[in-house]
Amino acid sequence: MIMFLLWDHRTAWKERERTIIKSCAFVKPSTFTFSCRRLILPASIAMPIPLPTNAKRMFKGVLFDTWQWDQEMFDGTHDTFECLTRQDTVATISFLDPKTIILTRQEQSGRDTPFLDFPGGRVDGTESHEDAARREFLEETGLTIGRIWRFRLTEHHGSQRFDQSVFVAADLMDHIKERHLDPGERIEILKTSWDDAVRMSLHHELRQPEVMLAVLRLAYDPEAKQQLDAFLRG
Repeated sequence: MIMFLLWDHRTAWKERERTIIKSCAFVKPSTFTFSCRRLILPASIAMPIPLPTNAKRMFKGVLFDTWQWDQEMFDGTHDTFECLTRQDTVATISFLDPKTIILTRQEQSGRDTPFLDFPGGRVDGTESHEDAARREFLEETGLTIGRIWRFRLTEHHGSQRFDQSVFVAADLMDHIKERHLDPGERIEILKTSWDDAVRMSLHHELRQPEVMLAVLRLAYDPEAKQQLDAFLRG
């Protein structure tokens, strides 16, 4: 059984009295059946979107910036709220053919254990998410993307704030013989069956939860599966 927590921040911020969280159990992958219940939690966990005008950057880091602001509570008292912001990220589920995708086995400086992941990384400067996905894919695999489709956009608006796009790609082409990897990473390209990628996502064997959720939806949601089939047919 896989548990999903879905936070409807729009309801929380409009009502200001409560935050509604839907807790869903993914109980039958073959039929994409859900059982849901609602939990009522204090609205103090809700975060204003975007950052309030009185937010001040307290620290600028390499990856994260720390922001704090004075927040009036419902009883008239004040408290200090804070959050982290970072660059947006992208990941690409790339198909060599309808049954074969590309995964990466990565090692990074400072990490003791290698991990499996889809090609991707951070969005640089003002580049679009699609441009970032194409660039990161080229740098990590040495392949260019022909057709690309943004399947999922997740807006993280909690204690860490950034947007994350998951793309689906096809019509891959050789471009360069040598990849452009960062000094602190080693990346091995793995041709993997789509069925194995789905199995690994079900067992949480890949690195990024949002990308694993995208894989499961593409595999088990009838509408998403139909969209994927149409995209792969070109």
